[in-house]
Amino acid sequence: MIALRQLERHVDAGDVALVHAISVPRSVSTALGRSLNEIGQNSMFINEPFNSGVRDVEQVAQNIVHLINTPTDSPDFEPLTVITKSMASYIPSDGFQAMQELASANLWTIRDPLTQMGSLLTRLANDLFAGHNGGQIDQRMIAPYYDDLAAYLQSGPHLQNFEKTGWGPIIAHFGERNLDRKQIVVDATVLCANPAKVLQTICKRVGLPYSENMLGGWANGYVNMSNGNNVAETESSGWSRHAATSSGFENIAPREQLDLDQVPAAIRRHIEEIALPAFAELSASA
Repeated sequence: MIALRQLERHVDAGDVALVHAISVPRSVSTALGRSLNEIGQNSMFINEPFNSGVRDVEQVAQNIVHLINTPTDSPDFEPLTVITKSMASYIPSDGFQAMQELASANLWTIRDPLTQMGSLLTRLANDLFAGHNGGQIDQRMIAPYYDDLAAYLQSGPHLQNFEKTGWGPIIAHFGERNLDRKQIVVDATVLCANPAKVLQTICKRVGLPYSENMLGGWANGYVNMSNGNNVAETESSGWSRHAATSSGFENIAPREQLDLDQVPAAIRRHIEEIALPAFAELSASA
């Protein structure tokens, strides 16, 4: 665990302050990372260091250390705030434990499951039936694909048993949280409705300076590790395009909720038995 120890030394020396976001909604949690990257001091947003291809915490630490490209013994080095966001479904238990112990704060980003699942199913329908990066299928058109989507979520190539929705993994990690560390729950709906208030609260609790630039006019770039930091792919991918090209929260449109009476029984059971209870438990800690 050489790289992990290196990262730990950076944190202990005060060279790096790590803010670690564990997320269910993808676009809004990416927007949160982008907004925090506008704090007006030396900062870096690393999107999805844990992803479908990288789940080993040592590799994640190695990538983060590599990205801290200014030698910390240089007279020009300023303490660096590193904001990371990964989907809960791709973070293994040991990775979560290691990152939460290094982080000055752990941000749990959640969204009403009926909204989040509508967004997820729409994106999957486009990927599976309209081609990569396709956007032809909107949420009002996904009903004919429900059975295929349920089968994919139950036995997909990377995540099975509805792990891809993120609700099972995030509540498992939430049960492993260290209450001696700062744990901040962020509701994506509340964030989008009143970003100034939510961001001011986060900054106060984490010890970051608040800047009006966090609300809009985002200018700082970020590293997207889920595709090897391929900027062109990030800006064209259906999963990342919107958050990658947005300049503020005003560009994030509200999503429709799923009608539970219309979805297959397997999806309804997952939402009612896993997603909604997990959302309620995390929300109670907000």
